[in-house]
Amino acid sequence: MKKEIDILGKKIETQKIIDLIKFCAKLGLILLIFASMLLLSHSVLLSPDDYNFTFVQGTNYTQRVDSIQNAIQTGKFFYTNWTGRIIPHVFIGIFRNLPEVVYEISNSIVFIIFIVLITKVLNKKSSFLSILGVFGYLAFSMMFGEKFAWISGSFNYLWPCTLLVIFIYYFYN
Repeated sequence: MKKEIDILGKKIETQKIIDLIKFCAKLGLILLIFASMLLLSHSVLLSPDDYNFTFVQGTNYTQRVDSIQNAIQTGKFFYTNWTGRIIPHVFIGIFRNLPEVVYEISNSIVFIIFIVLITKVLNKKSSFLSILGVFGYLAFSMMFGEKFAWISGSFNYLWPCTLLVIFIYYFYN
């Protein structure tokens, strides 16, 4: 028999209340992690790559990547000069020429997706403790800011790894 609690004249199953509390705790943790990443992304200084790739490569830092044509020109420069990170470096230039908040929010969302899907790949579910554990592991790892907060680091490590985790999650599940 299911236990029920009388709240304001309505009978509610105890399990539904427990599920609601678990959901609210997980949502609160995700929002806390999102806010933490947003603050970190906002407060971290630019790395040399973040600054350098703001400009069209091969123009001696005179022209910014502020159009599709400039992004293509930068991509061609990287390709013809045997640079293996063409896509991330072009994205750095594009995002550096947008308002900063676009990158900060996008990166925080990608980080949340990464953490939640890592926990789902490992556990087949994303519980409060597994999300907290993965976040804690990543937050206290060496070079956290360089991989997850710097624009160049996130486009070279976080974003591709998130795409890989999405692929793994949907392919293997």
